[in-house]
Amino acid sequence: LPKPVDPSRKRRGGKRVRKMKERYAVTELRKQQNRMNFGDIEEDAYQNDLGYTRGTIGKSGTGRIRLPQVDEKTKVRISKTLHKNLQKQQQWGGSTTVRKQVSGTASSVAFTPMQGLEIVNPQAA
Repeated sequence: LPKPVDPSRKRRGGKRVRKMKERYAVTELRKQQNRMNFGDIEEDAYQNDLGYTRGTIGKSGTGRIRLPQVDEKTKVRISKTLHKNLQKQQQWGGSTTVRKQVSGTASSVAFTPMQGLEIVNPQAA
């Protein structure tokens, strides 16, 4: 029997699935990162063992005139509650897990020659 002639149909999924596909699609920046110039020696960006490079991002001679535009659909988003918490902490002047200016060696315990141990708040100074 011959193969039945069925026109290709659009797969169903709805608005939500289409939005998720748009959101997690490969961005222009990621496409440029995956692209390599022929005959160029690539320099590892962070890890020597894995060969992680930035591809053609920021390189001249790629034939592209402009940098890729930021697409609002694939842009990283923060939840409203996290955004509110960050704004509150910035207004109060406190540090957050995202924006922290205290060095890793700062401690709440200090050794003094007279008393021995003294508890100090490193963020108060």
